[in-house]
Amino acid sequence: MDRLNFSVFQQFWTIAKSYWLGDEKWQARGLLVGVVLCLLAYTGLSVVLNNKRGVLISSLSAQDEPRFWQTVIIFISVLVVYAPLLAGYTYLRDRLSLQWRKWLTHRFVDNYFANRAYYDLQISGTEIDNPDQRIAEDVRSFTQESLTFLLILVESVLSVIAFSSVLWGISRPLVFFLVLYALVGTLVTAVIFGKPLVRLNFEQLKREAQPLKPAK
Repeated sequence: MDRLNFSVFQQFWTIAKSYWLGDEKWQARGLLVGVVLCLLAYTGLSVVLNNKRGVLISSLSAQDEPRFWQTVIIFISVLVVYAPLLAGYTYLRDRLSLQWRKWLTHRFVDNYFANRAYYDLQISGTEIDNPDQRIAEDVRSFTQESLTFLLILVESVLSVIAFSSVLWGISRPLVFFLVLYALVGTLVTAVIFGKPLVRLNFEQLKREAQPLKPAK
């Protein structure tokens, strides 16, 4: 739990704000807004599909043919919108991730070569395994995983709000139980599995960055 402090978020924002407040901020923010809007529409359509799936089963059980075909038409219409919306969401998300990675990589590489910083690192005796590879891998991990985490968080919040409204009409205690279960499960997973995975990921990157030993 000692990792869950504000200093981590401050370090994250120190690196991230250079892009979101930099010269490409409006393009980045526009793409992010587009991704969130697609995600919002995607969640809404998911609720509609879930509702119509239940209506479809009910009409089959009641042998209500007019209601069945009406639901099928609505179901197909939603799917026609659902597929390109999902494709658009994936495209905007990947484009934003790629542009953020490209911009941040150029920034770090320029700083690495500026004023012979790479030479100062070598003569200072600082042990850094393959700095160029570390820049590429760390920037890729930072941008992709940060964006993925943000979108998963937004999607989870939207899904909880959307589907809770449905469950609220069925059973209010069930809604409270599911929210509590999700919170406890998230905390247990972060504490038990999160910290060891961070250490293992660091060791993996460290070993991958080590130069190969020449064969004897």
